[in-house]
Amino acid sequence: MTDTTPNKFDFDRLTLGEVATIEDLTGYGIGALSVEKPQGKFLAALYMVARRRNGDPTFTFNKALTVSMLDAQAYLGIDTDDENSADDTAEGDTFASAEGEAPAYGSTVTE
Repeated sequence: MTDTTPNKFDFDRLTLGEVATIEDLTGYGIGALSVEKPQGKFLAALYMVARRRNGDPTFTFNKALTVSMLDAQAYLGIDTDDENSADDTAEGDTFASAEGEAPAYGSTVTE
């Protein structure tokens, strides 16, 4: 089992370099990701970015691909069992940010 972090992954805090890395690794523009698109590479790319941010700068995408979906979701703070999860992942919805909105590619971050 991997380490877990109590904080949800904040999509709004992705750097442009991290966005580019996720897009390169997944083959999709980050704004186009939805529940219909393949999620394994996207989740692995997010997990890799989170691990690098949290003190493991040499963590690789290939290593992320070996992590279970449950462990990756726990580490990223993606709660699949809460009462709102069905609403958050309804068909056609895009992945949500920490504030519950889809990450806007190129949007500005406000505090």
